[in-house]
Amino acid sequence: MRVLLHALLLGSLLFLATAPAEAQFVHRNRDGTVSINPLLCFNDHQVRQAVAAQGFTNIYLNAAIESHQQVKASRNGRTYRIDFDICRGWIVSITPLR
Repeated sequence: MRVLLHALLLGSLLFLATAPAEAQFVHRNRDGTVSINPLLCFNDHQVRQAVAAQGFTNIYLNAAIESHQQVKASRNGRTYRIDFDICRGWIVSITPLR
């Protein structure tokens, strides 16, 4: 039994080692678009840190829609709506609210 367990473990490790690392996290769909494994996307804390690093304060997060997180934040006395791409880790657009 123990030998069989070791053989299964070794076989699964060899299988994973032969697959390209990129293929496990990023793959191309049939329609040509690229999907990213959600494990690679930013969590709420990382989004707050990235937005704060751009000089924003009073950061409020809305629910993420697919790979985009809507953020409301302030900078220099103005309030902005920020569209943040959580899987690529960058700000897509900044729109002043007031």
